Amino acid sequence: MKKDKIVKIVSIVSGTVVIASIVVFITMGLWEDALFFSGWFFFFWVLPELYRKYYKTN
Repeated sequence: MKKDKIVKIVSIVSGTVVIASIVVFITMGLWEDALFFSGWFFFFWVLPELYRKYYKTN
């Protein structure tokens, strides 16, 4: 497998796990854990993409 494909697969799997854990924590009423994983998701997934888009770095 090429490196790009492996990175994409790992990214999809880890993103799905984080989103699923947020949903589980919300349904269980563990708001602090849900907030933690939401922040983690934002800082490691959303913010870098916004940074790359804003500054046009590749």
